[in-house]
Amino acid sequence: MLKTGMVAVGLVLAAGGLSTVASAQNTPRFQMERANGGFMVMDTQTGNTSFCRERGGEFVCDTTADRKAADNTVEMLQKKITELEARIEALESGRATAHNGLPSETEFEQTLNFMERFFRRFIDIVKGLESDTPSKERVPSSGRPSEQL
Repeated sequence: MLKTGMVAVGLVLAAGGLSTVASAQNTPRFQMERANGGFMVMDTQTGNTSFCRERGGEFVCDTTADRKAADNTVEMLQKKITELEARIEALESGRATAHNGLPSETEFEQTLNFMERFFRRFIDIVKGLESDTPSKERVPSSGRPSEQL
């Protein structure tokens, strides 16, 4: 009983699949619909659409805006792929320099040396000013000169 049911289900599925194949073979490749003084033509296999109209006794077809946008996107992506492949090649071959905006190790050390010299001089200047100022004339934390008694 179970075996008979499985065979029946298999036959139904096979018949459904065959009807789909048969209907796909009977479907025309292009469909045309009247629209805005012309025809919209759709390729049922690829999904591409075009708008066709009569000009000077001939039918002229233009791709739709969606197709043009897709073509532009493909071109942009192909250009980006080419740029990325060139960048990868440059990085792998060692020709590329770091474009991350960071200084090299030498530049970093040089900058630290400048900063160290600046701060040492600044501290020396502050110490010199403190030693030149008599203790009675020093400015208290209130920001006003102390009154002499």
